[in-house]
Amino acid sequence: MWASSPSQHALIGDIAQGTERDRLLAWDRSLRNAGMGCGSLAAAGMLAWNGAAGFVAAAEALAVVFAVAAVLVARIPNVRSGVKRPETREGYRQVLADRPYLFITAANFLIAFGYTTQAMALPVFLTRDVGMPDALAGAVFAVNTALVAALGVPAARLTLRGRRTRAASLGAAVFALSFAAFAVLPQLVSGPDALVAVLAVAVLYTAGELVHSAPSQGLSVQAAPDHLRGRYLSVYQLSWSVCRTIAPMLLGFLLDAGQWHLWTVLALMVLTGAAILLYAERSLPAHSVITSQTPTTTAPQKVTT
Repeated sequence: MWASSPSQHALIGDIAQGTERDRLLAWDRSLRNAGMGCGSLAAAGMLAWNGAAGFVAAAEALAVVFAVAAVLVARIPNVRSGVKRPETREGYRQVLADRPYLFITAANFLIAFGYTTQAMALPVFLTRDVGMPDALAGAVFAVNTALVAALGVPAARLTLRGRRTRAASLGAAVFALSFAAFAVLPQLVSGPDALVAVLAVAVLYTAGELVHSAPSQGLSVQAAPDHLRGRYLSVYQLSWSVCRTIAPMLLGFLLDAGQWHLWTVLALMVLTGAAILLYAERSLPAHSVITSQTPTTTAPQKVTT
């Protein structure tokens, strides 16, 4: 699972250039969310249809689907960019020496906790602290998945008109605003009004995801040198995998601390990530920050302020 994302993004980086990469990344993200939504519905239907046999049917269906996907991927031509590989041996040492790229990786690590909380902590918070019925807690996930699948590509077109670092920082700020709203929900709403309020905040949270995801993902691909893109994206993937490894423990601890502690810490984390992105902007290659520019050489161009 962890290898698929950097591999797929590296493939998109090979077969497309400039803003075309961003377009394909947006489609990849939207289709993935659509698949998650359809898969959740299909899994629920299979389990409701025949209990334990539904698990077996789901596994068999997924095996067929993944086999078909593998055939489709194998048919993609091996097209690589025309950048000549340097004769010197380079690898992860160069990635770890690239401080601007490590900055955007660290920023994504902090902001990634905003994504993980939806599945790991939000259901507990909604049922325990807001008092929503268990059956309705999943409505937030459904709204988020549907909106990201439907609006991912149009939102990417809008957010990528400016600088990727600033658009991603804006998305993180919207995340923080939604977390502040979640923090005060138990004191402001209860009963039937809680569902409407929660769905409204869920839409705000989804807006933060839509604004942040496209420019941040594009930044990770565009800032990686063509001949080492796979290694760069593997390091960037660590920001997701490490976050998802420690998130259950951290989010669980914050949930036990109180109603507002989780959201306060998350808001501070994503805002810190936004600040790191803005700090790294001046030292990143210009073509990775500004979508209207396309690199003509392999030498990095600095963004002037």
